Amino acid sequence: MSEDKRATAEGVRICWSESSPDEIHATFSGSDTLCGESVTEASTIAGSRLGDLTCSKCGGKVVFDEHTAASRVRVVLDKWIAKGHLTPASATAMGDLALGLLPERAFIARRKRHSWNKISTDFLLASGAATERDSGSRFVGELGLAVFEGLEASEYQGKY
Repeated sequence: MSEDKRATAEGVRICWSESSPDEIHATFSGSDTLCGESVTEASTIAGSRLGDLTCSKCGGKVVFDEHTAASRVRVVLDKWIAKGHLTPASATAMGDLALGLLPERAFIARRKRHSWNKISTDFLLASGAATERDSGSRFVGELGLAVFEGLEASEYQGKY
């Protein structure tokens, strides 16, 4: 997400989509939600609050700068490629998967007021990265931590 959109995150418009009528999404354009669905109705900027969002994908895109997380992920992937443990194609796929899943989970956890330490620890325990000793578990742990560090560094500082 570009810096100018992060700076105006409090002014994001909440919206609804026919394909997911039970979710409250976010939009900057008014035509598509941030998670890629068509907007059927959008609130005014003045009538929109980030706290109203229920779509975790949209929330993750508004609250975090994914480019910061992606740059941290790239460092981890390049290290594992250099060691010969991953091909560039598989590294890209793994990075895209992590960046596609973890921001929305972080959005939900931060909304519940979980600390970044708790979010990271829960991830490491759930993924097996904290308990397993194989290289695959270490890779998953490093990749997840890189995402969370990037999200924490770029987190929107307003209320959501």
